[in-house]
Amino acid sequence: MNHSIPWHEVRPLPDRGVRLAVVGDPVAHSLSPRMHTAALAALAMHGEYLAIHVPEGEFDDAVAHLIACGFRGVNVTLPHKAAAADIGTPDDEVVGEIHVANCLSFGDEVRARNTDVPGFLAPLDGVPVGEALILGAGGAAAASAYALLHSGWSVALWSRTAERARGLADLLRQFGDTEAREAPSPEGCSLVVNAT
Repeated sequence: MNHSIPWHEVRPLPDRGVRLAVVGDPVAHSLSPRMHTAALAALAMHGEYLAIHVPEGEFDDAVAHLIACGFRGVNVTLPHKAAAADIGTPDDEVVGEIHVANCLSFGDEVRARNTDVPGFLAPLDGVPVGEALILGAGGAAAASAYALLHSGWSVALWSRTAERARGLADLLRQFGDTEAREAPSPEGCSLVVNAT
């Protein structure tokens, strides 16, 4: 059974080893704790990986609290990817260019990184470049579009909130052929990405 812990209930536990987490709202459904706990065990590393519930508007306080509790870093999911880019020093060009981060590492400073872009591109190796329709206009949509545009694709964006799709399209046009669509029609597209 999956579950999450409210961020304000997390306590310092020095005997837990490396402390890591995925933070978001919602986050209880995430499989990340199972996968990363297995990875820690496979590497014979003493540590824990938790799912921590962080409501929108509480991200900065939650990150400060997790740092104080000895966490080394967090994976970030919705709705906090833009907030993660705000709070961290960019560790890669993606964070600086599209203002979306999905990983924070804690050390002398908070570092922000986006691993969505290379993770998205890997399975597309060998797929002919064309036009892609991306459903959504949040952090995952921005990272997917950025990855595709840098690989030569044209991108059409659609969101239930048309204004968000137009805003994201405006940001992404500097990287390539991007349009916002009024309807989620895949006409002319060889790839559809569900980033909702």
